[in-house]
Amino acid sequence: MSYYQTDYYDGRNPQSLDAKVSSVMKSVYVKMFMALLVTALTAWLAAAWGTEANVAYYIATHRWVYWGLAILELGLVFFITARLNKLSPAMSTGLFYLFAIVNGLTLSIIFLAFSFASIFKTFLITAGTFGAMSVYGYFTNRDLTKIGSLLYMALFGLIILLVVNMFWANSTLEWIVSGLGVLIFIGLTAWDTQKIKQMTQQYPAMADGRLATWGALSLYLDFINLFLYLLRFFHGGPPRAGRAAFVFCLFARLRPRAPRGEWEIWERWEDREDWEDWERKAEAVSISVLWSERKRAASYLFKSQSIF
Repeated sequence: MSYYQTDYYDGRNPQSLDAKVSSVMKSVYVKMFMALLVTALTAWLAAAWGTEANVAYYIATHRWVYWGLAILELGLVFFITARLNKLSPAMSTGLFYLFAIVNGLTLSIIFLAFSFASIFKTFLITAGTFGAMSVYGYFTNRDLTKIGSLLYMALFGLIILLVVNMFWANSTLEWIVSGLGVLIFIGLTAWDTQKIKQMTQQYPAMADGRLATWGALSLYLDFINLFLYLLRFFHGGPPRAGRAAFVFCLFARLRPRAPRGEWEIWERWEDREDWEDWERKAEAVSISVLWSERKRAASYLFKSQSIF
């Protein structure tokens, strides 16, 4: 069946579009929850496995192991987002969960710096804050694009401050960085949620499992970073090895981008009245439909400003 033979491009059936958006968002949250569960279990097992010399202690006391895991973590994020359109939905999901395991290992050292009670209480606060902001991002009619772009740029400044404070170790700057990190990721949670919803609405026939994986990865990183900065804000900064984990989580958050692929052709198309050009671009993404169907689809997209 062709992309243009679905009901999602037919403006007369808004219920189908709403159902598609609901389905994708549900998949995003399920994948994100499962990844968080995998990370939490991995971190806890690494910290609890053994008595005197557990896995978390080994990672914290052997720099080459920690840095190797951190580099692998960043490499997975870059690979998933760069190859998302070429990976199968199952492969992209599998790599996402592999990233969650590696991230759990690198974050296991926080159990050496904070008590279990502090970590658990902060997790509950993070879950409540994240849930509230994600709901706001999903239902608000306000366009958060400008705010999101500013917050994204603020991440670079946050990384610089965090790296500087790794060597300076100033308690006042540490508290300021923690507060800024909390505010930035509260805003990014709402922005990312709205962005995922908008992409599903604009490109419903192309919103397959890969888009859900990308959305889950973005929100997962928002949650992890929000949790880490709330932990720092309420309970103070971790030792130097722990501070490095915050830097790598921030670098990982800078990478996720909206997946590009077939629909990039429609975004860059400027001559909307050229039906022959429409046919050529449809063939370029291997859409095999009748000319009459292409013309009907083009006529609809020409009238729809949201698709461009």
